[in-house]
Amino acid sequence: MCKKYFLLLILLNFYLPSMAASPECISWFDKIKIPKGEKCLSSCEVGKIDMSTFICRNDCKDLCKSTDFSTEYSLLKTYGLTDDEIKLCDSSPLKCVQSYKLSWDAEKICLTQYSDSRTNEESDACRHFVWAILMSKNIDPDFAESMLNAHENNPHEPAAERAMDLSNNRLGLITYQKLKSSNVQLTNELVADEFQKKLESKALVILKSRFSKP
Repeated sequence: MCKKYFLLLILLNFYLPSMAASPECISWFDKIKIPKGEKCLSSCEVGKIDMSTFICRNDCKDLCKSTDFSTEYSLLKTYGLTDDEIKLCDSSPLKCVQSYKLSWDAEKICLTQYSDSRTNEESDACRHFVWAILMSKNIDPDFAESMLNAHENNPHEPAAERAMDLSNNRLGLITYQKLKSSNVQLTNELVADEFQKKLESKALVILKSRFSKP
């Protein structure tokens, strides 16, 4: 990941609105295509629900606030988003906002493993691996894969770095499916442990270890 990625994380942390709604309600709100602006709240409060989303109308106020991020979204477009990411965000804005906030969570988890963040080495692999798992868990695996691929479709990134990121993304997606099928509680601690296991087994791609001698 390049320097623009870290600027993006800073913007996300300070500018994007927080969303108190559950992942299920965010997905529900995204699917029913609520209009922005003055009609958002009234449309949300009569949106079609089912047994798994019947409480989501209670979150309409927060969800409608979360659609009003045009200034912040313009900043995000300036810092680090690929053309494919912008297309994906335009079609699923709420899921995109949530995914970027999860990238910040991934960064925090990886900073419990390493003292700082660098590129092309272990902490970089950690961010990609963990972000893939968090998006799969909190949004859905299909969207996670689309976001990860869109994020890496950067013509300015060296081929070797892109291959490293794509491989570690894929491992994160696969690991999530295995963890889900085992019915374990997917805590941040477990995700960090899974990263360490994959690192020790050399399943992750590292271009240059931070521990190698100059």
